[in-house]
Amino acid sequence: MDVEEKLQFNFTVCISNLFGDYNNVLQFAQTLEMYRLLGVGRVVIYKSSCGAELERLLKIYSQDGFLEIVPWPIQQHLNPSKGWLFSKDGGDVHYFGQLATLNECIYRPMERSRYVLLNDIDEIIMPYQHDNLMSMMNMLQEQHPNTGAFLIKNHIFPPKHFEPSGRFHLPQWNGLPGVNIFWSTSTGRNSA
Repeated sequence: MDVEEKLQFNFTVCISNLFGDYNNVLQFAQTLEMYRLLGVGRVVIYKSSCGAELERLLKIYSQDGFLEIVPWPIQQHLNPSKGWLFSKDGGDVHYFGQLATLNECIYRPMERSRYVLLNDIDEIIMPYQHDNLMSMMNMLQEQHPNTGAFLIKNHIFPPKHFEPSGRFHLPQWNGLPGVNIFWSTSTGRNSA
């Protein structure tokens, strides 16, 4: 059996470090569903802690096999910094051990997944010339056959609501904690 036959997934997304009382349920669900639409087969997340509503959502995605939760109780062993700027926030290890989790997640799915994407929960690789990630990667591999890693340029969308039609404000989302990622979508001439 060759390597291609052993692969379970084309794409695995690694998300590091859920900690504190993070409870952005709406953004988390929207991001996971967007990954699924784009062809991601597995999402791996390292969890120290999170809010109760998000915990329930994680359980649902974990039970259907889309989400793999790796317990990450780093605060029981070290004093992790709680902020991004290590020199300011101190601690024994930077940002709840983010670099360690991402490094581990490169290797964890290596024999099960063709591609591994390292993202934060508020980051989505959105191919604009292709319908899904696989067709984008096929093109990139064809153009760069000897490349083992790709760095994807990011664009930051402002957190303000600038989609005025209301088409992304669904009543069933009322009361869910979190940010609606679709509010940062603009269809006008000033699209990002």
